[in-house]
Amino acid sequence: MRAKVISWACSRKSRVGGGLGRARGMASQATTTLAEKDCTAKHDLAGTMRPYVKDEVPVVLRGAVAHHDAKERWKSWDHLESIVDSETTCHVEVGGNYSQSQTADLQFGDYIMYMRFFEERYGRSGDATPPNDELVYLAQNDAFEGLYQDFEIPDCCISLGEGKLYSTMVWIGPYGCVSPLHFDPMDNVLMQFIGIKRVFLNPPEAHVYAGVDGNQSNTSPLNPEEPLDLTKYPLAADLSRPLECALSPGDLLFIPKKWWHFIRTIETSISINCWWR
Repeated sequence: MRAKVISWACSRKSRVGGGLGRARGMASQATTTLAEKDCTAKHDLAGTMRPYVKDEVPVVLRGAVAHHDAKERWKSWDHLESIVDSETTCHVEVGGNYSQSQTADLQFGDYIMYMRFFEERYGRSGDATPPNDELVYLAQNDAFEGLYQDFEIPDCCISLGEGKLYSTMVWIGPYGCVSPLHFDPMDNVLMQFIGIKRVFLNPPEAHVYAGVDGNQSNTSPLNPEEPLDLTKYPLAADLSRPLECALSPGDLLFIPKKWWHFIRTIETSISINCWWR
């Protein structure tokens, strides 16, 4: 496995493709800025989020988790290796996008080694996306036990709705990794601790051709960063403007259940999300 990780990061000639340049600039589809609240000095997340949860409307809470130790400690790969057993098995997507990737399992220590090699070669961010076959995304893993010492489950997951926490996941990856346009069946808070992510959202009623082109039933082939192909997807002409935001370290995004969302990693990123009812 060590040899595989090294080869993913280092064996090919340096080459880059388009994609991230579009992500950094204006989207090809017109967008609307997502609602946001300044929570830098306010930690009553449940109170702030209550009306948004009730109305099932997404919102960004700026600085809401900036006080968590993860925001500073997780800048260090050495620290992460010290709190997570290097032999912990983790699930990765080779290709950086679950709808276009192969999946594999490898040890956490090998993944951190891959991230170190990737950053040595490409940096923590860039103007163009590295080759897909060199993107390896540690995606949708149950949060490793050692991570919990550095962050807290938001109180909204306990005091709002039915107060039933379903799962807590960790996401680690280099710039260029993508979660394609999809929905989840539960309310979701996404906490950004390291790096920047760009998020697009559409309401549940949007016709986004879910399940088409070999995608899962909750996943769309449409990419909000690209011009709409109305010849292939004519009903997409009726799509409202996607909501858009960029998440920085310390920010929290509430994504209501069944809202469509597309997420691109803009620079080396570590996020935690919680699904709850």
